[in-house]
Amino acid sequence: MAGRGRPCRCGSGKKAKYCCLNPESSLFNKPTVIKRRDHAYAHPKCYLRGLGDCSEKISGEHHMSESILNLMNNGRPTRVRGYPFGPGPIYLSPAAQVSKVLCTFHNSDLSPLDEVGKAVYQAINDAWHRQGPQKVRVSGHDLERFFLQRLCAQHFGGVTALNGVHPHHTLDTGMMENMIIHNRWPAKAGLYIARPHVIPDFEAQYPGYEFAPLFGQSATGEDIVVGCRYVFNGLFFFLLLDPHYAPPHPTLADKILCFRPSLIAAVEGYFGSSVEIQLDWMPGSQHGGDIVFPSVFLEELVSRPGAPV
Repeated sequence: MAGRGRPCRCGSGKKAKYCCLNPESSLFNKPTVIKRRDHAYAHPKCYLRGLGDCSEKISGEHHMSESILNLMNNGRPTRVRGYPFGPGPIYLSPAAQVSKVLCTFHNSDLSPLDEVGKAVYQAINDAWHRQGPQKVRVSGHDLERFFLQRLCAQHFGGVTALNGVHPHHTLDTGMMENMIIHNRWPAKAGLYIARPHVIPDFEAQYPGYEFAPLFGQSATGEDIVVGCRYVFNGLFFFLLLDPHYAPPHPTLADKILCFRPSLIAAVEGYFGSSVEIQLDWMPGSQHGGDIVFPSVFLEELVSRPGAPV
């Protein structure tokens, strides 16, 4: 395949065929490898303390990536929905969306995931504002872990909400370590993308985001966090942590919900400019097909009598 003997674009210095390419794809982005440190300390405030390689200093972790917040509103207060301060949207500055829940070592280790989230959001946002055709290709595993990192920042920072109130649900830190650091996910757990049947006015008119944790109960009756939902400019991203729960929305049929898609694309005029987001998944990992906006089903759904408007 063309380019297999060239230096890999990831910057490793290896030939592409020995690095990020595989026999099934001429282009491939491997998930970020987060290396462990030889540093025996578990910071009591770090949600990854179970790894036992924390720094002695705790850092401020943004609930949403700081780089994305800056893109949303140039560092000014951002309109967000999902905080436990009431059901409606509120305006928060980037500085107000910070919790000290991650040590400086692990904050630095996870920064490549922030870059992937930023690249995807920027493509969506630039298309929305008609900045010309947008194309981006990233590791799907890293985007998946980016949303999990955001859920952890919000949950352990105490800002997740259920009907405007912070609930007392638990999130298994050992499971988070396996998913974020080791990229080990149960079958059918991970990233789902849904075509929205309605683009909310909130998303259409204001730079901002919406998040909502998904709650359930364990086999022993314990209240737990089973996933989350994020909305960027009318695109719905779901993260499902517990494979025992159904796909996380009762009205989402298989034809509008895709597990680990390989492509998210919108034709010109749907958002504004056209956009293509290609997600690479490791060989052998379970994943779905493509999502292209708009769809005949989407148009039918919105035009039905009694459909939400």
